Amino acid sequence: MLMRHIREVDGQKHTVLMMQVENEVGILRTTRDRCELAERAFGQQVPNVLMDYVREHADSLTLYLQNAWKKAGSKTVGTWKDVFGEAADEVFMAWHFARYIDNVAKAGKVEYPIPMYVNAWLGPQYEGQLPGSYPSGGPVARMLDVWRVAAPNIDFFAPDIYVEDFRRVCCEFRHSGNPLMFPEARPDEQAAGNVFYAVGQHDALCFSPFAVDSIITPHPLAANYRLLSEMMPIITKYQGTGRMIGFTDDSLVNVGYSAYTGRELRGFECELGRYQLQVRYTKPFERGKVPASGLIITTKDDEYILAGLGFTATFASKHGETKNVEILTLEEGRFEKGKWIAGRRLNGDESLSGKIIYMRNEPSVCIAKIYEYP
Repeated sequence: MLMRHIREVDGQKHTVLMMQVENEVGILRTTRDRCELAERAFGQQVPNVLMDYVREHADSLTLYLQNAWKKAGSKTVGTWKDVFGEAADEVFMAWHFARYIDNVAKAGKVEYPIPMYVNAWLGPQYEGQLPGSYPSGGPVARMLDVWRVAAPNIDFFAPDIYVEDFRRVCCEFRHSGNPLMFPEARPDEQAAGNVFYAVGQHDALCFSPFAVDSIITPHPLAANYRLLSEMMPIITKYQGTGRMIGFTDDSLVNVGYSAYTGRELRGFECELGRYQLQVRYTKPFERGKVPASGLIITTKDDEYILAGLGFTATFASKHGETKNVEILTLEEGRFEKGKWIAGRRLNGDESLSGKIIYMRNEPSVCIAKIYEYP
């Protein structure tokens, strides 16, 4: 009835883009339901459709599920305890929560088939944390395979991220091609950096820190939202192409020390487009401050868009090649609805004579053309 109502009042305007069918589903303070009905179900055999999936995807299951199944003997038939051993309680609850929610979603899609998702209270959040201290049976990263089989009418599974290691959670929830969407995240200054990583590195559909609309004082995320909003036609064009990266300094990655200053250097290296890219964070990491962060897109073999703050970028030949690589042109500017509006042309000391791109400590965008010679 709810989906029918939304279709009737919003089916043409599409104000409602998707539906969260359930919020942080799971059972707390125990690993599973132990009522009489649940006990009987727990003693029955694991459904064939789940066993078929486990057998066919044995080498690509989440590591936790894969290890639990193998430790229990890699059985292809048996009760929940027989097949999944120490993981049985959580898998059992995940299956039954997901089956119920899938039926709800299926009925809703009959009336109005917009995307439907469920979100997860993360778990485990530390070594040894047991199901029940987080919602057991929820769509946490290590249960995504179970939810995928049990709830085919759920289009994706979304993490609510309040932990420090934002990047790790993102990677876990990309399992088996799950699209990333963030219905909840910490609304602090780190969020202003995480949005670059989420959108640039993982093609995130949405990044919505919890209750960000209730913050009265100006939030640094607003400036990054504006910048990304104007770039959105470019960003969506290069999603999924392997020609875009996103990053943020969360203090968890160290790469060494500067030979000149002795100060800690943070950042990374990777291949992007035609060249080897080196990114260094120049903005010191401070809790309560917006971190160095950004995204980089290679639109052509010799052209790169850089957006963000607090980092430098240099270009070099890929490993095994010996050509010299420098910056041919470097422009500051801005995007307006995806169209580039050029500002200053930078050269000389502003790029160390074509050697390096400096991104200041406030959100900005530039476009660089790169060239190589023997």
